[in-house]
Amino acid sequence: MKVNKINLNSLKRDHWSDQDVKNAEIAIDFAQKIMNDHDFEGIVALYGKHTYKQHNQTMVDGVQGVLQAMRELVGNFPDFSYDVRHVYVDGEYVTLHSHATLTTEDRGNPQRGFNIYDTWKIVEGEIVEHWDAIQGIDEAMRKMAVQSAGVVRNENTYF
Repeated sequence: MKVNKINLNSLKRDHWSDQDVKNAEIAIDFAQKIMNDHDFEGIVALYGKHTYKQHNQTMVDGVQGVLQAMRELVGNFPDFSYDVRHVYVDGEYVTLHSHATLTTEDRGNPQRGFNIYDTWKIVEGEIVEHWDAIQGIDEAMRKMAVQSAGVVRNENTYF
């Protein structure tokens, strides 16, 4: 399987400050390691001690919650891939707009997979909060999203 690589240089904006670039690099590194490389041990080593307040209530709070969800997803769909299309930086907040797919065959097909917005708050180099919005593109992905919704695993709210 070819691993998707997120190329920050192609997504960077000229108006970003040096701090904006640093924050984007942290978000991209985190996303690359967890979403594409499936390097869960690397995530624990680099980000495991970060506060990481999780606002997706279907996940347990903290880095361990997102790792638990991703381990399960990748266990079922080992070719899961996260293709970042846009990066938005607003001070401490970095948002990645991405196209995620479960199979290699669906990569690059805008009619399959998920449309995802992930936003991380990064303070002094540490990921302290995460929000997301996930939209199933095709019928199967919409059904999958509905099946996973409803179970509240943290009390942080979506806001």
